[in-house]
Amino acid sequence: MKKYITLLLSFGLIMSTYAQVNEKSDPEATKILDKLKKKYDSFLSMEAEFTLELKLSGQDTEIQNGKIIQSGDMYYLNLDDQEIYNNGTHIWVHLKSNKEVQLSDADFEDEGQIMSPKDILRIYESNEYIYAITDVRTEKGTKLTDIEFKPLDRDSEYIKMRISISKKDNMMKNITIFARDGSRYTLNLGDIASNKTYDDKIFAFDKAAYPKVHVEDLRLD
Repeated sequence: MKKYITLLLSFGLIMSTYAQVNEKSDPEATKILDKLKKKYDSFLSMEAEFTLELKLSGQDTEIQNGKIIQSGDMYYLNLDDQEIYNNGTHIWVHLKSNKEVQLSDADFEDEGQIMSPKDILRIYESNEYIYAITDVRTEKGTKLTDIEFKPLDRDSEYIKMRISISKKDNMMKNITIFARDGSRYTLNLGDIASNKTYDDKIFAFDKAAYPKVHVEDLRLD
């Protein structure tokens, strides 16, 4: 599960057919992404609720509800089965049903690292993916522009990613990733509250609030 949370919130951008090196991205899609990135970059903090749909090959669809708060490099992620805290120095992964917390350094092999919606938009500038507008459609009364991505890496385990952007408010509404094994992961984002002020304490696990939870210290020092 942790792998797929990381995947969906860091959104490794990909698409349905493999790219050739000489292919170019859609300039109209670039204009939309540039505008979107500028908007998200203006946010000092963000808070949003979401649903995460996991359609694993050969298994029933799993749906989790979640919430993410990010302020600078710090974040708090709450899902049905776990919480992740990152205060910029340490990461705490609270496995609720196991009554266990795994504590590690924030930069330890990037394990558990997530990225907010605004961080996604740094990826499209990396020149490792190619993208294009594939559809303009209406969903639940909202007009959406779909932009799909594919990797230049032929060995990617993921074959496709789609970002749907609202034309009305220029915000991301959902992200779907298609894996080579037939699995599909969809993140549906709610409204984003931006530029709120948060106490740094919410980005660190409070052991006193969970006296029966075991903390496994995985830090290097």
